Amino acid sequence: MSRAAHGDGPRAPGVRCAWRALPPCFGISKSTAHRRFLIWSRAGVWGRLHEEILHRLDDAGLLDLSRAVLDSAHVRAKKGRTHRSKPHGPG
Repeated sequence: MSRAAHGDGPRAPGVRCAWRALPPCFGISKSTAHRRFLIWSRAGVWGRLHEEILHRLDDAGLLDLSRAVLDSAHVRAKKGRTHRSKPHGPG
């Protein structure tokens, strides 16, 4: 597959991983790694894994959400909704 088909690989904030840089010690081809990444992404594996890690950190008392940031680029907007159904706050 072409680089355009693979993109630059998996992404996380501040992290880039090119598929062509996948070390041979993984024991699978770059196309297999990419295919599995897509399958797992579509199946929601990464979201569930993230939730599980957060639960384990919280259970161990290692999670402090007193300061948190929500990136609106990752919040799904409801389709077709262009206005608020109920006013919020005074006025």
